[in-house]
Amino acid sequence: SRINVTDNILENDLVRIKIGEDGTIVSYYDKVNDREVFTDRGNQLWAYSDRPRNWDAWDIATDYEKYGEEIKDVEYIKVLEKGPARASIEVKKRYRNSSIVQRYVLYDGSPRLDIETRIDWHDRRILVKALFPFDVRSSYVTYEIAYGHIQRPTHKNTSWDSARFEVPGHRWVDMSEGNYGVSILNDGKYGYSANENTIGLSLLRSPIYPDFFADEGEQSFIYSILPHRGDWRTETVQNAIALNTPLIGIPVSTSEGGTELSRSIIEVTPGNVIVGAFKKAEEDDALVIRLYEAYGCRGRVKIRFGFDVKKVVETNLLEDELNPVKLESNEIEVFFKPYEIKTIKVSV
Repeated sequence: SRINVTDNILENDLVRIKIGEDGTIVSYYDKVNDREVFTDRGNQLWAYSDRPRNWDAWDIATDYEKYGEEIKDVEYIKVLEKGPARASIEVKKRYRNSSIVQRYVLYDGSPRLDIETRIDWHDRRILVKALFPFDVRSSYVTYEIAYGHIQRPTHKNTSWDSARFEVPGHRWVDMSEGNYGVSILNDGKYGYSANENTIGLSLLRSPIYPDFFADEGEQSFIYSILPHRGDWRTETVQNAIALNTPLIGIPVSTSEGGTELSRSIIEVTPGNVIVGAFKKAEEDDALVIRLYEAYGCRGRVKIRFGFDVKKVVETNLLEDELNPVKLESNEIEVFFKPYEIKTIKVSV
C-alpha cells in the first residue's frame, strides 16, 4: 500500500500529516510542492461565549473573539483504519458537558484530508469554530455562492470590512497566492471568518432564543482540507462536489459481451461547466438539465448523453422552451459565457 499510518502520522505519496497530542494538525507537508500548509497548528477548535446584544439566534457579537478558549481536553487519540485505500486517526475531545469526535481520513492518491466530525452537544450560548492558519499570503478569500463565487478581503481596513467578520459561503472556500493555495470543503457548514492568513469555519451555535435547545444533541458532518497548485480552479470545485455527492456502490448486471467497465449518464467537457440539476420536467416526461459555467471562462462545451435522445431544446429557468439544439449521436455542443446558467430539456 502507498498509504501509511502510525500512532500520529498519516502519509501517502502526496502529503504527510502529523497529529499533535492536543488533537490538532501540527504538520501538513505537501510533498509535491515541497511546503507546509500551515504556519501554526491546523484545525484548532475554539469555543466562544455567544451572547449577542440582540437577536440571540441571528446575530454574533462583533467582539466575540475576545471571549474564547481553545478546546484541548483530549480523551484519546487512536488509529482507527489502516487499509490499502484509506487510513484514519480518531480524536475525542470533551468540552464541559459535550463531546467532539473527529476522524482524520486520508485516501491513497489524494492530497485531501477529510475531517469526519461527530458532536454530542449539551451546552448553551457557545459558538464553536475550527481555525486554519494557512501559510498563504493573500488579501482576499474566495467563497462559493450559488452557481458562482465571490471574493472578500482578509483585512479590516475599513468599517465595512470589519463588519464582515462572519460571512456566508457554500461548499468551499479558498485562499490562494500566485501559484499555490488551500481550500476548505464542507458538506453543510456555511459560516466563515477570514483574518489575514487564518480562515475560521463555524461548526455550531447554541443560542437560547427562540429555541432553547438549538444545536442540542448528536450531529455529524465533514469538512476537508485540500492543498493545490494554482488557484481554486485547479481541482477545488470538483472535490467539493465529490464530498457533497459521494459515489454509492450498487450491484448491476453485466452487459452483453462482458462486464461494462464504465458509463456516464452525462459527460460534460471541459470541466469548467458544472451540472447543477438533473430532474424530470415540470410539465411533461422530458428530462431537464441545468448547467453553469464556474470558472469565469467562455467557450464551446460538449455534452454527451449516455442514453438515446430524440430532441434537445434550450429553455429558461421556468422551463419555457426557447431554441432547439442540434443533436448528433446523442451529443450536443453549446456556447457558454462566463458564469452563464443554461437549462436544456431532453426528450427521450
